[in-house]
Amino acid sequence: EQSNFTVRLNSKPAAAVRVQVISADTTEVIVTPSNFTFHPEDWRTRQTVIATGKRDSVVDNNQLVSIFLISESEDVQYSNLQYEIIATNKDIDVAGLMVSTETVITTEAGGQ
Repeated sequence: EQSNFTVRLNSKPAAAVRVQVISADTTEVIVTPSNFTFHPEDWRTRQTVIATGKRDSVVDNNQLVSIFLISESEDVQYSNLQYEIIATNKDIDVAGLMVSTETVITTEAGGQ
């Protein structure tokens, strides 16, 4: 299952601002895109990030995964800003036995 969120700047930067998007656990949640850039002329434009839960076939309950956004810019006001979002990857795996049939027919003769 996927979920998304948007990111934009609070004010016009003096230079381009590159934002890295990092999942702390890519075995549970992947994010796309991995980075995007705001320019002084489009700083108000929202950028969309998609978080996708990964199926692991393990009964491990819901997993909380940090998604980090880290900025880089020649504008010192926008250099090394960091933000953390918590994603929940809901566990859909269940423990159990898979049996090929519900009934078995035998005879008193057994294997003879």
